[in-house]
Amino acid sequence: MSLAPRRARALLQAMRGRRVLVLGDVMLDQFLWGRVARISPEAPVPVVEISSETFHLGGAANVAGNVRALGGEAVVAGVVGDDAAGARLRRGLAESGIEDALSVADGSRPTTVKTRIIAHHQQVVRADREVAHDVAGPVERALLEKVRAALPTCGAVILSDYQKGVVTARLMKSVLAAARRRGVPVLVDPKVRHFALYRRVAVVTPNQAEAEQATGVRIHGEADLVEAGTRILRRLRCQAALVTRGEQG
Repeated sequence: MSLAPRRARALLQAMRGRRVLVLGDVMLDQFLWGRVARISPEAPVPVVEISSETFHLGGAANVAGNVRALGGEAVVAGVVGDDAAGARLRRGLAESGIEDALSVADGSRPTTVKTRIIAHHQQVVRADREVAHDVAGPVERALLEKVRAALPTCGAVILSDYQKGVVTARLMKSVLAAARRRGVPVLVDPKVRHFALYRRVAVVTPNQAEAEQATGVRIHGEADLVEAGTRILRRLRCQAALVTRGEQG
């Protein structure tokens, strides 16, 4: 499906100034840049001499950045650790013009950090620092209270689920009920394990692999895609399902 330039411009114009709440698993993406100098004498692995380091918003924080780039006002709600990575992530949000007053610090878990080592324009390895168990107790309650309080000022909610513990059954039920009462649409970037939690959202956007896992349909062509999308609509009773297919659109 193609989008006419005039329609694209109209959609971008309509996005300007719209306040969007992005709720989910925020992360910090770290990139270590260098070159392979030699093979380690300790093990058959390359030794990368690091020359520079960069940080970027990841996960739900990156989604909030995309909302901002499209002209919307983004407010992000998630859980960060009480650590240096969390402080850096929050600085990055502020520098990008993204409000993060709804985020909650949890001293019992680290901020999720994805570290990628890049040498000669190729990713050599990725290391993840994270705790993925569900948030609970005071942290979950604080997050819910902040989200409920912010809903009246938001035109939409994007739920960005990376299965790192923020999207719980209790949170989904509460946020969907509160959004429904106020007529605020909820859009979900899903994970298959949590599929049952997304019933009656406005839009769900699985990638092809997630759509196949959720429906049991192997997508080889247009007919398979339609069948998978139809099954998702029936199962979740959502208004729309958008299956992303990488380079195929």
